[in-house]
Amino acid sequence: MNVKSFAATSFVLVLVLGTAAAAQETYSSSCSCSEEGWTPPPCPYAGTPDRGLPPGICHPYPQPRPQASVQETECDGPSCFSKVTTGEGIWPCCDPFSYETYPGNNLLPTIYTNAYDFEGREMENTLPSTPDVPYNLHDGDPVVTVINALSPADDLKEIFDDLIRQSVEILALEKRQETNFDRAEIEFLEGEIPKRIRTGIDILEGNEVPNRAYSGLPLLHYKGPEKVKKVEPTHDGAGRVVGGNVDVHHLPFAPRD
Repeated sequence: MNVKSFAATSFVLVLVLGTAAAAQETYSSSCSCSEEGWTPPPCPYAGTPDRGLPPGICHPYPQPRPQASVQETECDGPSCFSKVTTGEGIWPCCDPFSYETYPGNNLLPTIYTNAYDFEGREMENTLPSTPDVPYNLHDGDPVVTVINALSPADDLKEIFDDLIRQSVEILALEKRQETNFDRAEIEFLEGEIPKRIRTGIDILEGNEVPNRAYSGLPLLHYKGPEKVKKVEPTHDGAGRVVGGNVDVHHLPFAPRD
């Protein structure tokens, strides 16, 4: 990022943060689970079959959508007050933080079928697992491979720690420099710092990082368009499109404590 673009970004951030700081928002919720006086909204798909489920549940057909929230802002000079009115949900009013009604009333039952769209059409290959087939969407049995468990967050933290430690060591050695070994150590550490910085950039940009399962997966959002893939259609014997295939490299991870 050059200086000009950095300055522009900083200006936008200051503008947004300044605007947010000038406004106040309030939220309130005071209700407990109760179906008294509650009428379940109709299912979006008129042909949703009656499966004997509790009222208000259309699953696996589409569920009704909650109403949109409404924000009202009033300004008195430089000061503004914003009020957000949360839209009505599709379930009876319920306090989600009350231990008496935990876990709430918006839990959909597990139904082992494919999902359906808003016109009631079944969407193939949308049932991820069943009690008998835990990997229902896998083409054959899953292949398990032992990998290096270090994540990008783990390595980046180690790089920052190393840079701080090496910089402190260089300052101490430069202040002392009593032997030829001290000067050689300074040259070694000064050569290591650019290498560690380069590794950190490779992690962010998604360049190759040896012996890492995440190698090639960038952390920078602007690289997102480079990861878009096209689904290749599959056809039946009559030439009709019956599905498609795309290979996705997905690697979930979480920083270690």
